[in-house]
Amino acid sequence: MKLALVVAAAAMWSRHALDFAANALRGLERFEYENLSRVVQTFAFCLFVWLWVYPETGGALAAFVAYAASNFIAAA
Repeated sequence: MKLALVVAAAAMWSRHALDFAANALRGLERFEYENLSRVVQTFAFCLFVWLWVYPETGGALAAFVAYAASNFIAAA
């Protein structure tokens, strides 16, 4: 249970980091980077879910890990 909460918190933190970066770029009127980061995040999330989420082995935790990882990648 604690691991799920830590991963969920990391997922939410990374999402806020992505939104902050997107808004900073929006302020600089650099929309191509924001759009690219959204495409990267969506692609990474779909790829991670496709590779790692199996309901019989704790699929909810794996989905949160995939969501957090995709946001970290896009924010970077």
